Amino acid sequence: MTIKKLITGAPGAGKTTYARELAGEKGKVIDLDDFRSIAPDEETAKSWRDQAEEAAKASDADYYVVRTLADPVERAEVAKRLGAESTVALLTSPEVAKKRVLERDGDDTKHQVIDEWWENFKANDGEETLALDGEPDDPSADEPADAGQGSEPGDPAPTSNEEEPADPKPSEPTIEELLDKARQEEREKVLTEQNTAYFTQRFKETALARKLSDEAAGKLLGTVNPTALMGESYEQTDANISEFFEVSGISAPKINRGSQHGGYRGTEPLAGKEFGASRAEQFYKNRK
Repeated sequence: MTIKKLITGAPGAGKTTYARELAGEKGKVIDLDDFRSIAPDEETAKSWRDQAEEAAKASDADYYVVRTLADPVERAEVAKRLGAESTVALLTSPEVAKKRVLERDGDDTKHQVIDEWWENFKANDGEETLALDGEPDDPSADEPADAGQGSEPGDPAPTSNEEEPADPKPSEPTIEELLDKARQEEREKVLTEQNTAYFTQRFKETALARKLSDEAAGKLLGTVNPTALMGESYEQTDANISEFFEVSGISAPKINRGSQHGGYRGTEPLAGKEFGASRAEQFYKNRK
């Protein structure tokens, strides 16, 4: 049986981190922030999010949908449309949520949104509520021990043969740190996938423009290191690919009909993995 769960809360409530913990390695998370990181504008990001939600409804995979949705009527409608088996509302306190978004975004522009969320929020029957404010500090940890208990005034302080305690273990990461780490890792993953897909497409297009066959272009692509050619922008990636082909001199082979080794001029291969690897190695050496 598949799981469809709707997770809601104010900005900074911990929705994405909580959703990813539930999803694990097999489940999938739908979060508008992920689409914002790759979409050209907000309207496109929301359109992609809506399409993903529609696909999730009919999917056999487990899906965890992240939304804000303070209004109870709207929340119920979305849950019904998604076919969600349950809805979780994260009731992280406004103070904690504001602190998180300030540390994450570097500004307080979402503080008003957090206040408005709490003004409009009302739980529906059957919804699960959960607060991710973090564990409170142990007040007894700061209380000094009563070293003089049972001693008379003027007596020297009691001594102990016990060894000094070892240095305390590093503290566990806070919710804020986990949130930041999860978001950063997800953004880097999405960006890497996007850049790799763009590089692969442009590399093949350039190879085909130089009259290489689909098969030859695919084999050549398998010999290069994409990270060495992907730039900080698409324009730089295009320039690196063009330079690679120009310096390498790779183009469609001229078949020597009088040779028993089709695709070779003399003894040097003009196509295939061996040729691509040799040209790629030469290109990388020239760039050092």
